[in-house]
Amino acid sequence: MTDYNFSSDFTLAPLGAFTTANKKKAWPNSALYTLQDMDPNGIYFSIVDDDRFDGNRACRMKYPANGYGMAGPNPPAGQQFYILRIKSPKVTANLEFDWLFEDGFDLWPPNPEKLGGGKIGPCINWGEVGGEDAKRGTRAMMWYNGNGSLYQNGKFSPSCQDQRSGDQLIQPVQYGPVIETNHVYHIRIRIHGGDNGSAEYWIDDGFHANSIPGHHLQVGADDDVLYDFAFFAGGGATNACRWDSYARHGNIHAWSGDSDAPPSSGGGEPPSGGGEPPSTAQQYRIEGTVTLTPI
Repeated sequence: MTDYNFSSDFTLAPLGAFTTANKKKAWPNSALYTLQDMDPNGIYFSIVDDDRFDGNRACRMKYPANGYGMAGPNPPAGQQFYILRIKSPKVTANLEFDWLFEDGFDLWPPNPEKLGGGKIGPCINWGEVGGEDAKRGTRAMMWYNGNGSLYQNGKFSPSCQDQRSGDQLIQPVQYGPVIETNHVYHIRIRIHGGDNGSAEYWIDDGFHANSIPGHHLQVGADDDVLYDFAFFAGGGATNACRWDSYARHGNIHAWSGDSDAPPSSGGGEPPSGGGEPPSTAQQYRIEGTVTLTPI
């Protein structure tokens, strides 16, 4: 079993393109995880100033005009993500982050099919996302959903998706709050795969959803855990933004175990900035004879 606890620190990366080199600054080298970067030049991820996030910094994501899903045609297939991979932790995986859609985001392009929506990031994948079918796992993620009755008035919708079959393991479908732009939402996700697996989701203080209780979540308890930063409008051209649109995230924390908040010690700071206060000790030169009495 691997215990872990780490956080983003976008203050360590310069403003501008969030290249592989800069991702390694915000996510320092660690024995806990390995970085897999499909956007090495920072075309779709960048660092910006924003005082609503820890350290007055956020990561900005570009949803490109006419882009949808992970298959293109704009951008080319599979470039809008990077992954932090934890090798077979065998323990519940947790994630929390803050998210906002910028004003002007083309959330709900009009269409006769009354469809709309896409994926935000990061999410947690228990097991592999693609590749060999037998190794594909389960993806716990959050969507913005404007389909059907939600057309032009969409809401957040948690998804627990079997990456082999595409089956949705939250039944019936659950919906969070109506989405507003320029509003910071706090999102938390938890998943444990294998037999009697489970996934849970929270948005701010007023929404909570679970996967089907006791359901097997692919593949098994020994799977790698992937913190996956993929985002896209999807899954078809109908959902694509008509113009370049932007969202932001920050205050990202990942930790293991069943606690509802990151531990205050270990690889990262808790959201409240708790933990031990910095030392105020100073050095002095003592001359002469003194008597020290224990307190």
